[in-house]
Amino acid sequence: MWATWILYAVLVDLSDAVVKALNRPFCALSMEMVYCNLSHFTVAYHHGKADDPIAYLAADAEGLGIIKRQRKNRGGATEVPYLTIPSPHLTCEQCAYSSVDVSDKAAPRSNAVFR
Repeated sequence: MWATWILYAVLVDLSDAVVKALNRPFCALSMEMVYCNLSHFTVAYHHGKADDPIAYLAADAEGLGIIKRQRKNRGGATEVPYLTIPSPHLTCEQCAYSSVDVSDKAAPRSNAVFR
């Protein structure tokens, strides 16, 4: 259990250092890809091609998939009319769609229509 927490803490610190080296916000980085690409750094280290994991991961961050790609705005999901009509006894606060901002064209993430 403690090993998991230590690994996660080291991964967060490493990811934070990579983000600072790239001068990007933390949310633009994929911690999973930082973890996955440590094996690439290990191979490069043993071949004498790299000695600093932060510099190695930051040098080709987009090629390694460390920086998240911008998603294309497909638009169609929120333009489709809702197929279910909420019961008249529900208030807007109880409806799952009440928290959706239609301006950013994001659909609700839960499959349930009502909370």
